[in-house]
Amino acid sequence: MLGELRPIGEGEPITLRKERLLVGRHRLCDIVLHSAHVAPVHCQLFVRHYWWYVRDLSGTQDTKVNALPVGEARLNPGDILWIGSRHKYEVRYDPDELASFLPE
Repeated sequence: MLGELRPIGEGEPITLRKERLLVGRHRLCDIVLHSAHVAPVHCQLFVRHYWWYVRDLSGTQDTKVNALPVGEARLNPGDILWIGSRHKYEVRYDPDELASFLPE
């Protein structure tokens, strides 16, 4: 496990198991969110230098970190990630643990 997205409100936690993950409502995404408020391919989560990052792929400014729209941003532990207008998650991981799992 490389981290977790803990839902704020309803939903199940999402385990981050790979270094690159596509998030969207399309069935071929790594993380599928069944919601009309999420683009088919909404964003990408990825690890860079032992930190998680998010990159918006929807072009709708509906990917936010701590309520601010982002094109790309680092996700610090404890940050709040919005995917679409209704999916909100607390980002949980330890950069030191990522360093022990992943080569540089």
